[in-house]
Amino acid sequence: MILLNKTMMCGGLVVLAPGSPLQVLFAILIMLFHLLFVLKLAPYVKDSEDWSAFLSTLGLCLLSLGAYSMMIELDPDQMETIGVVTTVLPLLCIAVVFCIMVFVDGGLWRRLCGERKSTSKKNTNGKASATQVQPIDRKNNDKEKQENLDFKNWGRNN
Repeated sequence: MILLNKTMMCGGLVVLAPGSPLQVLFAILIMLFHLLFVLKLAPYVKDSEDWSAFLSTLGLCLLSLGAYSMMIELDPDQMETIGVVTTVLPLLCIAVVFCIMVFVDGGLWRRLCGERKSTSKKNTNGKASATQVQPIDRKNNDKEKQENLDFKNWGRNN
């Protein structure tokens, strides 16, 4: 899906009315569909990766929207406001993605907050395991010994 998005943004938009508002409108639509895809399906393993993908796609969508709004004929004051907004919002998205990379993916957040120690054992995903070991009833030792011998001798020719 990412490769399709990049192909459409780089290759597909080049042939579609170059330099016109229609080209920018289709860029906004492509990024919007990709944004909804990432937001709805959450295709990545970690939540931080999903948030990073969402915010970077949102930044590109806002950047395309800013380019579209700059094609409109407005007063110089309004154009300046649009310029500031279209510069600040994508930069804010990039800054948040960078913070996610450093704090969450880099483990800095865990170090700053201190790791909480849990009494339950954790599995490989880092989540507490719901599996519990039940105690063995040792009342029938003779029967258990016979079963163990039968198991040891299984498959041998007697």
